Amino acid sequence: MRNSNPSSGFALPAVLVIVSGLLILAMAAMLVVGIERDTARSFVDRQRAELAARAGLEDLRGILALETAKDDFLVIQSALNNPIAQGADPAPHLFIARGKDTVDSNGVFDFRYIPLFSTKTKPDDSPFKAPEIRSLTGDSDDYLEFTTLPYHDKVRASWLPVLDEKDRVVARYAYWAEDLQSRVDPAIAGNDHGTGKTHVRASWPFPAPGLNDRPDSADEPSLNQIALFALDPAATDVAQRELGKTLLKNRPLLVSPDSQLAAAGITPPLTRLQSAADNAFTGDLADPLARAVERGLATNIQAYLEQPVVPHAAGIRPSAAGQPKLNLNTLANRGEASAVEEMADFIKKALPDFELRKGGFPDDYLKTIAANAIDYADEDNASTLGDGYRGIDAYPLVSEFVFRSTWIDVRTEGNRKFLDLSTTIYVELWNMTNLPVEGLAQVSYENGYTFKIPPNPNDISLRDLNNANHNLINSEGFWWFPAFPVTLQPNEYRVYRCGTVNYSFDAVSSNEWVSSPLILGGESHAARGSGYRMRWNGKLLDQARGGVHRNDSFLRFPTTSKEGRHVNRLTVPGHSHNRGSGFINNMGDPRMAGYLLAPQDANAYPHNFSPNRRNIREGSVYSNNNNRIYGRVLPSEWPDGGHDSPFGTTSMHGLFNMTAATYKDDHRIEPDDPRFFNQLPSLALGSQEAPTRLSKLGYFLSVTELGRIYDPVMWRVRATNDDTNRPGYSWGDVTSASVASGDYGGGNTLRIGRPEHPRFDVAGQRASQLLDLFHTGIPSSTDADMREGPVAEIHGHVNLNTVSKPALRQLIAGRLMQDPEMRRFVNDSHDQAGGRRYPRIQKLNPSGSPAVPDTTVVADRIADAIIRTRPYASAGELANARESDGTRVFGNERLFPGFTGSGYPFLQWTDSAAEETFARVFEAATVRSRNFRIWVVGQSVAPTTTANTSPQVLAEVRKAFTVFADPGTRMPDGSADPTEFHLRILNENDF
Repeated sequence: MRNSNPSSGFALPAVLVIVSGLLILAMAAMLVVGIERDTARSFVDRQRAELAARAGLEDLRGILALETAKDDFLVIQSALNNPIAQGADPAPHLFIARGKDTVDSNGVFDFRYIPLFSTKTKPDDSPFKAPEIRSLTGDSDDYLEFTTLPYHDKVRASWLPVLDEKDRVVARYAYWAEDLQSRVDPAIAGNDHGTGKTHVRASWPFPAPGLNDRPDSADEPSLNQIALFALDPAATDVAQRELGKTLLKNRPLLVSPDSQLAAAGITPPLTRLQSAADNAFTGDLADPLARAVERGLATNIQAYLEQPVVPHAAGIRPSAAGQPKLNLNTLANRGEASAVEEMADFIKKALPDFELRKGGFPDDYLKTIAANAIDYADEDNASTLGDGYRGIDAYPLVSEFVFRSTWIDVRTEGNRKFLDLSTTIYVELWNMTNLPVEGLAQVSYENGYTFKIPPNPNDISLRDLNNANHNLINSEGFWWFPAFPVTLQPNEYRVYRCGTVNYSFDAVSSNEWVSSPLILGGESHAARGSGYRMRWNGKLLDQARGGVHRNDSFLRFPTTSKEGRHVNRLTVPGHSHNRGSGFINNMGDPRMAGYLLAPQDANAYPHNFSPNRRNIREGSVYSNNNNRIYGRVLPSEWPDGGHDSPFGTTSMHGLFNMTAATYKDDHRIEPDDPRFFNQLPSLALGSQEAPTRLSKLGYFLSVTELGRIYDPVMWRVRATNDDTNRPGYSWGDVTSASVASGDYGGGNTLRIGRPEHPRFDVAGQRASQLLDLFHTGIPSSTDADMREGPVAEIHGHVNLNTVSKPALRQLIAGRLMQDPEMRRFVNDSHDQAGGRRYPRIQKLNPSGSPAVPDTTVVADRIADAIIRTRPYASAGELANARESDGTRVFGNERLFPGFTGSGYPFLQWTDSAAEETFARVFEAATVRSRNFRIWVVGQSVAPTTTANTSPQVLAEVRKAFTVFADPGTRMPDGSADPTEFHLRILNENDF
């Protein structure tokens, strides 16, 4: 007796089981004494049907043992095009999908598909999609349509025959598998850590939304952030209602596949709809709460370890697909050049097109991304620095640079007159990070000015220090002022005097006149290589990569006028640049100063000088047109979003206002004038408003934290003098029309969980595809070996390819918590009373009005987009979830009530908050399953030929098995050992 389905996974041991069983049954029949022959035959027929059902289970056991032996499999679903019953919800039919190493001209992988329901044939290999079902199950006489879950339509599965030694059909079976990881396990989801025993989400500064922010323990599952309360369609974060609390209280009742209704406090009678209704199908429970529990929860989901592998996703190089992912925590813990090399090399090999993002970036883009990632997480504050890369860590950068020239005196010694000049360098340092910094800064002295002392026709260079009195140190080809101590709080600006060089030149004979003004010239657009460099604790971390442009300086002596003996030349790094052919206006991000190739342009002093405060160029065209976005440093308008730190009180307005007659053009004011240190902006919110967010935990909790990494892409995204963008709008996306340029850039982090730059929104270039390459081990573990190990723990994760809408609501729901300073823009115009230094904003409240956005109220919309966009070849592809009009849902502020439409208001939020909802879903998601319920129908039939599609049915058995495809003990490298596989039966019942 044998199984006649050649494509089945039905193995020899299963055949032997059935044959042995039938022999026993035959012997039992002959030994029956005192029992009627018909009763004996009925017993045998029943047992034969029972064994046929077991054969179906063994069939699936063989498939799962073979196809889940490596962790590159996917579990996806499809449905019949037309429902079997009118108004019914189509039943999902599962497939295991396995990527092949072949790709088409667009880099799209072919997949093969293995049905997890009985079929006559298998789908053809094809690019990734949900296979069609109808053609797989044969003609109507070849399949069975039967009811499994009452809220789904009937399922369709082919009859698979079992043959005896004479090739006669003596039994048959049909099976269908249900994915239990399509729903949330209430045993691990939810918490009551909030006020009044409410559910609360992990909040800033905890860096991993979606994960438990409490120490790892048996009572604190890592996915307790899943919001059980959101099962109730009427619940919000503020009004969570009782369903979630009841489920938490009744966790001990969660013992069987259908026990969740009892645990939710839902008692009989359970009425089901007889026809479709709003938001419900025929067969759904009439009570909306009961319906949500039934569709959204599954109990007794088994945890397991898996080896994270690179998916067969579009854009991935075939040689990398299926290979183990790299553990970010291994790299972060190493924190050295070899880690940068390994990470960058892995990206290059797996995503060969990723480097195309760089635009005009002049250094090693991939190594820079790797160094930024390591410095985000490692525990030290030292930049990961090497040839062609610099990591952004907890250190300050030059925000404003002032070169002060002074004509000190003309003095007579003997029969000669000497000209005494001095040059003093000042830097405003900005700690852009959320951490305090302390260290030693050292600034170079690069002076390219030249001048003449008539009647001598020769140029005298201030680069020549033979006539100088100084304490400079020569190192690595540059002169350096002595290092000075710096202590800065998060997001603090502060001006420092680096040092002074005093010159004394033998000018003319004592009876000759030294003419005034003295003209210092020759600094035009860095023609003489003038610039600056800054070391931090001995490492070169900042510089004016393109040099600086300084206007000619006219020094007058003797005089006490505003621009006389003193001239200050100001540049604003990362802001205004010029090659001599027009302005190159950037957003004032000092992180770019080391990369921008155009010289920093001259800025009016003191008009455009904002010492110890956020930079605002009062003397620029911004002072006349507040719609021009390049007149000030407003992180809220940067591509990655953020907050604008305060400028200071209006009582200091006169010093910063170019129209104030008292101070206009007054170069006598020194850059470190004590008045600039009075009434400084508050630093109370510095760490929350800082543009650069660092973790410094020593490890990554989540791979989604890569979205915080600084991304130095360099593209020209707008016209030089574009006035059309209003305050509240970002600097613009990189589009197909953007031009790669070494002169433009700033304000970007990797976009993971919010809309990607359109130019990069192609397979192989999306930042979200870094999630396909890296993992974080078991990050909740207190054991570093587990965090840096080769496996990840899957415990309560739902399968994106099969997950139900009520389950998704729980992953999404909750108030945004990653930005405690969230605000909203309410008007185009900046606040005039504050000197146009602020956009008009309104603080959002944790509760009350206007409130911080609550994703619970848009959870259905996001869930619909996730479902609409599947199947997913990787969890990272979740970032591509779109609404029916193609709009991305993650990071889209226009989803939230109060922020819809095309006009104001707009959200002012950090990229961490914009990406928070994505991180919540990603952390609780997978794209495969090992927990199933297998529904099998077994029949014994009168012996007949295989051609007879309507045999006489002698007995029928219907079984439902809750099973776990247990991979068993893992190999040391994290891979599965096929000999360890075991299909564990957790529950069995008739249906």
